[in-house]
Amino acid sequence: MTDLSFLTATQQTLCRLLASVLFAAPRPEDSQMDWPAVLEEARAQSVVIPAFSQCEAYAMDEAERREIQRQVQSLAARSIRSFEQHTAVHRLMADQGIPYCILKGVASAWYYPDRLARQMGDVDFFVARSDFARAAGILEANGFTAEGVGHVHHVGYHKPGVELELHFDAPGVPDGEAGDRVRKLLAHWLEEAQWVEDAPFQFVIPSRFHHALIMLLHMQNHLRSSGMGLRHLCDWAVLIAQYEEFEEECRDKLAYAGLWKFAQLMSLAAVLALGLPRQEWMGSELETAQELLLEVVQGGNFGRKEKGRSGESLFINRRKEEEVSRVHQLFISLNSIVYAHWPWFKRCRAALPLGWAGLAFRRIRKIWRGERSSLRMVRSFQRSGKRKALYDRLELFHRQADNL
Repeated sequence: MTDLSFLTATQQTLCRLLASVLFAAPRPEDSQMDWPAVLEEARAQSVVIPAFSQCEAYAMDEAERREIQRQVQSLAARSIRSFEQHTAVHRLMADQGIPYCILKGVASAWYYPDRLARQMGDVDFFVARSDFARAAGILEANGFTAEGVGHVHHVGYHKPGVELELHFDAPGVPDGEAGDRVRKLLAHWLEEAQWVEDAPFQFVIPSRFHHALIMLLHMQNHLRSSGMGLRHLCDWAVLIAQYEEFEEECRDKLAYAGLWKFAQLMSLAAVLALGLPRQEWMGSELETAQELLLEVVQGGNFGRKEKGRSGESLFINRRKEEEVSRVHQLFISLNSIVYAHWPWFKRCRAALPLGWAGLAFRRIRKIWRGERSSLRMVRSFQRSGKRKALYDRLELFHRQADNL
């Protein structure tokens, strides 16, 4: 049994539950288990469905069992609706002849032992920039409304009960020459995407290599911002378990992108937490993998466990290839947020201080309304140093191979 003593007892139990479902590992001992605490941890990590899919086999109070089963059933119903929404997107795009590809969501669920065991969120899909306006028009013609705030790589659309993200770029692609290398690897991902069907559901998902690349981009992006949680580690683990040619097909390409070491360490973290069978290509940096796993678990899915992580991320480089000081990074981060809210500042950068003031006013208003907590900038700066030191050891986007 893997030593998880660096995690809390509750976190260890959750990992054992997931390992037993995903990789048939021995079930955890259930005597004197604090099931409500484990359920709360699973909620924060967005893994309630896989963690408790076998809850009838565990000794627990019947009232606790009924509550867990109620939550599992509710989330499972949401997952089914999400599958239906993914299929609806497929039909909208396919009927108009627009090539598209699902990001995460059902693309990740495809590798689970039980596809409905993957806890679902909104629907993310990608179209080429040349098709973006037409795809957006189709969504609007079908009752969707665009979000008011722009994003680096997508536009959000919603209507009652449905949330979509229409992507025109892959999430997590860095700026500069590193981003050029990543985009070179993504150049043909729409052409190489695969149509899949699990009646009555239909969708187009990335090839295994492109899915791995997109997942690594997504994980590092959220890890260095709000947090990624165990759900995405599960997504990675089940993909690697089924991708027998992973090292052969991906090593050189990921090394070229500067993501091979990250792939190794994420895989080792999945070995520790979830019972993913260990392979030689994963390397031997167990101590760093432990730190990475702790970082994943402490943050939770999109930072649900540590609300202050969004403030810390302001000091952490996520898109620029060159290294800068954390104070310099703060202003880069603030400028990016200003541009997302008010794009016209890009044409008048001398007025950026007004944008910073606008962000401060928006934050104060949301704090007053109880919608946000206050940002403790000194505390965020102090805590960001330890996180940045770990991320530096991941060597993200530092090219590890000169050529493909």
